[in-house]
Amino acid sequence: MGSGYPPWPKGSIVLMRESLNEHTLFATIAMYLSENDGLVLVVEGDDDCLALEEHCSPDLRLIAGIGGKPQILKTASLAQQRGVGRARFLIDKDYDSYDEDFSDNFRNVIVSRTHDLFIDMAESDESLLINLIKIHTAPARRRPKGKRVIPSESEIRAEAIALAAHLAAVRVVATQRGISLKFDRFPFGELKVKDFNSRIIAKKVIDRSSYAGDDTDIILNEVEQVRAEFDSFPQPPIGDHDLFRALARLLKCFGISVNCRELQQNFIFAVTYTCRALTGTKWFQEIQEWCTGVGKTGFTCQLSVTDSYDRQPVLLDQSI
Repeated sequence: MGSGYPPWPKGSIVLMRESLNEHTLFATIAMYLSENDGLVLVVEGDDDCLALEEHCSPDLRLIAGIGGKPQILKTASLAQQRGVGRARFLIDKDYDSYDEDFSDNFRNVIVSRTHDLFIDMAESDESLLINLIKIHTAPARRRPKGKRVIPSESEIRAEAIALAAHLAAVRVVATQRGISLKFDRFPFGELKVKDFNSRIIAKKVIDRSSYAGDDTDIILNEVEQVRAEFDSFPQPPIGDHDLFRALARLLKCFGISVNCRELQQNFIFAVTYTCRALTGTKWFQEIQEWCTGVGKTGFTCQLSVTDSYDRQPVLLDQSI
């Protein structure tokens, strides 16, 4: 017999920010699972849903938590306490590894390997950023050659990562020290090329934060030290928003006007059409193992017989 409830709409579920807390989010998860025999994957925001939902089988329903990682972790705790096994929570690592007070004792939480899901995907498939840069630099490259030479896509990518890493160093020091600085919408676009420096960027962050401490010089020195340490890393711990803002600033150097949101939207659009971005990530493997472990299909991406990653839908009646 039917449940008496109307069917759930297709696609991911995005909750209203104004009414969301861990209890309403948990209630939404519980209600969905009571009406369906599938699985729920909770992600941090609607951009995550946009990037992943095209790759999800009908067995896996995405819910965008919107309320931020603290609320999602509280919801994960509720789900774990109440034995809800058909839900998992996919979150960004952010700078938690630099926070001594952060603890993760959840069996139902899956965490990105790098700063966030989008940086994971950008590292999994480097062609995503290369092609993004190629698209936005193509018109400028077709102009009559002048004094301004546009570097290769790989060089622009490397320079954008390096610029974003300057701000990442400030974020790491702020996390380690437990101080609150104003990072939101850091104005990369206002930086002059001579300001592409971790100490200068750190000073700008401190100034716009109205920081009242008397240890500014010590903080600036620590930022420079952390930034230098990044050079020994395979990739610096940059975030997606910082990367796209830094990339927009780099493109501006070559007379190319594009905002960071447009870059991110184009990146998301590209992700919806490729599996390689997902299949190389740690969380993809964890989610697939969880789904197959309970007889369900998670993502529709599979490794093809030609050893290239293709998007191949899996039928629900196909053996898992």
